[in-house]
Amino acid sequence: MKIFKRTMIGCAVFVAIFMFTWCVCEIGRNNYYNYKGYVVDISEEDGETVIVTLCGDTESRFTLKWYTRKKYEKDEKSIEIGDRIKLSTTHYSDTNIKKLSVDHGKSLEGKIFYIESPVIPERPFLFVNDPLYGTHIFELFTFDEHLFEGMNTGDVVRVYYQSSQMDAAVKISDGAYEDFTDTEKTYIAELGYTVKEPTE
Repeated sequence: MKIFKRTMIGCAVFVAIFMFTWCVCEIGRNNYYNYKGYVVDISEEDGETVIVTLCGDTESRFTLKWYTRKKYEKDEKSIEIGDRIKLSTTHYSDTNIKKLSVDHGKSLEGKIFYIESPVIPERPFLFVNDPLYGTHIFELFTFDEHLFEGMNTGDVVRVYYQSSQMDAAVKISDGAYEDFTDTEKTYIAELGYTVKEPTE
């Protein structure tokens, strides 16, 4: 009888440990996404939706099959340019999407510039002149030190972000220091900054 009791207790402990491990793994799997980025383009190809996404400065393409869209859009809004997307795929496929999450993303477009300062480390700023939101400058913080490589003063860029940290950036067009008008330089100067003229 004692042996039977011990066996039953052992089995119960084993089952409890197994169930706990399975639950932890399942929760971890459900919260895991193997890709995060921002939607920068949406198109229809052969009756399927293709989204182009940006993570850092790297673009990727994903094809949303009809069943993926149906499953997602049943309870959610449709995907729009600028949205922040998270997804999981099978074997890193660009078509076999198992799980999809979409949040509203934020973006800004403007001219990039650096400032003349002996105390502030060289970090890019963005001059934004938007008819809807007005004129502003933003200091561009990012964890990715290579995000703004190859982007020079006067280039028109679009940055994507969730909080104060920039997650992704893309150059829209080339520019130059001379592209800053006197009015724009005056506005920047009134905020205590001077646009740094690039050295050859």
